[in-house]
Amino acid sequence: MSRTDMPNGAIYVEREPPVARIVFDRPEQNNPMNDEWRADLEAALESLRPDAEVAVVIVKGNGRSLSSGGDLQALNGVFGGSRYDDRQNSLRIGRFLYRTLWQYPKPIVLQVHGYCIGGGISLMGASDVVVIAEEARIGSPEARALGFEPFLGFWALTLGPRWTKLLVFTGDSIDGRTAEQIGMVSKAVPGSQLESYVEWLAARIAAVGVETLSIQKEAVNSAFEILGMEAMLKSTMVYNHLAHGTDRAGAFLEKIRDEGIREAVTWRDAPFGGAQRMGGRMPLVDGPEPPPEPSPEG
Repeated sequence: MSRTDMPNGAIYVEREPPVARIVFDRPEQNNPMNDEWRADLEAALESLRPDAEVAVVIVKGNGRSLSSGGDLQALNGVFGGSRYDDRQNSLRIGRFLYRTLWQYPKPIVLQVHGYCIGGGISLMGASDVVVIAEEARIGSPEARALGFEPFLGFWALTLGPRWTKLLVFTGDSIDGRTAEQIGMVSKAVPGSQLESYVEWLAARIAAVGVETLSIQKEAVNSAFEILGMEAMLKSTMVYNHLAHGTDRAGAFLEKIRDEGIREAVTWRDAPFGGAQRMGGRMPLVDGPEPPPEPSPEG
């Protein structure tokens, strides 16, 4: 097995034909999706594109989570400028995973553990096969103030309007088991089995061969293109741009600038039971926690 570090240090590649692994490697920051990360991801994928010995690419993250989503501090600068710049940045960031993962010729197997929130949900939408730990948490808390992730149209098409609206309206999370039940992921397994299952599955897929897999992926993706996949992505990005102009989004970005991310997130999540800290409990859409049992008298 060989390892290659990408230029910005956010990602490295492990090559072990017929499988390669793209590994997010900023665990101390919960693997944020910023411009350095995007550049490294594209470089990693392009390094494997011409490799005829690699049939399947596993994408995963080091540390306690796959990804905390977009870097809010960086996004404040990206979306805090003129309306024109905001729209262009929305389109640029929104199209990135569609262009790099969805249209990539080799199957992408995404391994999800810990938290996968915000932009991390787009990783799931753009990947071909998603395997998640049963106890993992996925959600779009940014929908409470800043907009939504670019693959909203894909989720509306695959999950249907009921679950998509519930997740967007609340910004709450669901666990891996629920994600499997509603068809948001391919498979949910116990966290202790996640690594071994993904390796087994990737090897099984790779046995089909790189050429046939590429044709199969393009055939399935073509069905979604006929249904308007790219148009749905573009319309979502336009609505995301509009959401950035709301009073609530403006107040959220202002709080990031003036008080910092922690205080801004606390303000955003206060009506929903408190901030969703990485490593802490994230509210699920299962319903309110039951009141404590009364203690017996005497």
